[in-house]
Amino acid sequence: MSRTAAGTHVLAAPPVEEPAAAWAEPTRLVIESSERAAEVRARLRGWAEDPARLPGARLVKQGRKRTVVRLPEQAPLPAIYVKQERVLGGYERIKSVLRRSHARVEYENGLALRAMGVLAPTPICYAEWSDGPFLQKTLTAFEELAGAPQVDAFLAALRDEERKRALAAVARALASAHARGVDLTDCHRGNLLVFASPEGGIDGLRLAVLDLASVRLRAPDEEARVLRVGQLIHSLREVLLQSERAALARKYAAAAGLPVTEIGRFECESLEAEREVHEQRERSRDRRCLVDSTEFAVERSASRRIFRRRDVALDMLVSLAHLGKDERALESAGARILHSEGRNLGFVVDGNDGRGERRRFFVKRTRASSLFGALVDAVRGSRGRRAWKAAHALARRGVPTPKAYGLIEEGPLMPLSATLVVELIEGSVTLREIAARFPDLFPSRSARARFLGELGAAVGKLHSQCVFHDDLATKNILVQLPKSSGESARFHFIDLDAVRSVGPAMPRELYLRALMQLDDCPRTVSRVDRLRFLIAYESALGTRFPKSDLAEVRRMLRERFLRSKRDFAKDGPH
Repeated sequence: MSRTAAGTHVLAAPPVEEPAAAWAEPTRLVIESSERAAEVRARLRGWAEDPARLPGARLVKQGRKRTVVRLPEQAPLPAIYVKQERVLGGYERIKSVLRRSHARVEYENGLALRAMGVLAPTPICYAEWSDGPFLQKTLTAFEELAGAPQVDAFLAALRDEERKRALAAVARALASAHARGVDLTDCHRGNLLVFASPEGGIDGLRLAVLDLASVRLRAPDEEARVLRVGQLIHSLREVLLQSERAALARKYAAAAGLPVTEIGRFECESLEAEREVHEQRERSRDRRCLVDSTEFAVERSASRRIFRRRDVALDMLVSLAHLGKDERALESAGARILHSEGRNLGFVVDGNDGRGERRRFFVKRTRASSLFGALVDAVRGSRGRRAWKAAHALARRGVPTPKAYGLIEEGPLMPLSATLVVELIEGSVTLREIAARFPDLFPSRSARARFLGELGAAVGKLHSQCVFHDDLATKNILVQLPKSSGESARFHFIDLDAVRSVGPAMPRELYLRALMQLDDCPRTVSRVDRLRFLIAYESALGTRFPKSDLAEVRRMLRERFLRSKRDFAKDGPH
């Protein structure tokens, strides 16, 4: 985010702090150099109003909270980055009274790092707009730090001995920064640039810090060092081999001056930290559908909570939720009820998706079994919320499921009912229906083998993503059969409130439980065909199940028949 420089920029004059001009009424305006004060004041209005519309501007990032724009060189200023940050919500505004704004932290950290000789963006100014004591918006401007690649791009371009030397140099540079009292709490590849030394080349490279808001001017303790190395290794997963990640941790430990006997322990702890960072980031991404974000909108009140995609109309969701409460409204809307069992109702209805297109939706309404059940759901999430979160998590991992459009939970403080709206998979039937007519649908051996191979690959992909579906029965897999010989069957997993786990790695008994559930299908699927599925499933997982595991699957299936009072000898698989 700032300019190219191997040498440090010398502070020309003390910062100039002055009240904002009347046009936009910023509460505070701090300019790094008095020589630039007039130029900054002249351009501040354009930076604050809509910098993306300025000549030559390039939008780098845009979200609900922040916007980052690169502006080209325009004398006397070099190329710069302008960052706007908006303070949203009452909680964030209250916090703004008690602590420094991100803009001020970035500005002050930039000056401090420059004084320490650490490569970092050179701050130009920061501004704050407040309503009384509450912060509303901030703006920061930094010179561009050009001519240096990110650490991942730098390493990816190297091979063999050069790559090993670069890894060691990156480890030394990070250890040196920590020893000098610079702690980048988000030690990510996108926040580090690499400057090769003209004299020392790769061996003398220096790291430049970009994310100044996450800089802490203190030396990290050993626990924090382990975490920072784990964060960096995690961000370089796509570039480094496993052996290179371990080597990076060892080189850092050696550069940090750890005893030889402690280097192995540091390496193991760093790799464990990498795994924990991965799991934490996956969980965080899975939860994005539950918070107000660029992609999702959340509306809360004392009696209702609404989660929806931003491209889905709120009125449409509310009207569909009302349909589930009134049978006469269902009839008048032309809805088709698919199932109605006690507290659960599922129906298909046509509607507008919010973008002017007519679609067919599947709407599932569930109600809490009792007040105690509602209290339990308030803690673990209603069935609808679990399905909404799972649909987002699986779609993000490339696992096919019906697209979830929105969720409405109703009830004071606790979810007494939940209405989930998803897309209707047109032309699909359940795997159970296909199994019942398997020989008729696939008369040739090659057709059966191809279908079972595709099914095994689909279920294997689900489990390879460490996703456990607690009810992976044939009724909960929708199938779209191919319309021509060159196409493949498409599989969609449903009943997602039964998704109990999305990472970490599944215990082996859960794989066997899933196989048992899928094995509970009609005898029209022969033993040979079941083995075809198993082979494709094992291939997708990259594992093999010994005979003892398969015997355990059959034992579990016999117990399931016994509990449901079915005759295994008559209705069970061959």
